[in-house]
Amino acid sequence: MKTIRLLVLTPPQDIELKIQSLRSRIFSESGFSSALALPVMIPLCFLHDAVPENALRKSLSAHRFPEDHITALKPTHNSGALFLGIDGGNILTILKDQCRKLIQPLSGRQKPEETNEPFILFPFYPGFFLAQNEEGAGECESLCNMPGIEILKFHHFYISFLIIKIYSGIDTWWKNIEWEIPFLVKSKN
Repeated sequence: MKTIRLLVLTPPQDIELKIQSLRSRIFSESGFSSALALPVMIPLCFLHDAVPENALRKSLSAHRFPEDHITALKPTHNSGALFLGIDGGNILTILKDQCRKLIQPLSGRQKPEETNEPFILFPFYPGFFLAQNEEGAGECESLCNMPGIEILKFHHFYISFLIIKIYSGIDTWWKNIEWEIPFLVKSKN
């Protein structure tokens, strides 16, 4: 079993339901079970095992994350994965930097080169993870032009601590996984 821990941006429930509906449509049109495997989220920062959960919760809860208007646009293929690209100015860059600064003192590392990097399940991309390319090159790419995709806008969100447990091979992680979000912190003005 492989356990992966990360901080993610999760949207408000109304946006989450619309993106989950899009992911269900991707599953029914492509058969990609990875579209249904994870919660609706934008990956921000994969974590080392050394980061204690209680300290992380306390640090995130005390931090004031900025809000900004975020618009989900259309599916985009990147490095073997399908994302719902977003336009949010540089809010994701700011959030990723803030998350990294918050977790570095918690990890017990003085310098980034002191330990190996955390395991990264899929690439970082400014958008909601939709699916992993399961059938070979071009499959996800063909889904980028799906008709009838609604433009979604929101301005508040959550920074969530996501734990993924993979029971199958890393190359087919979506086949046998469990996930949980032990806590989340709402963005604040």
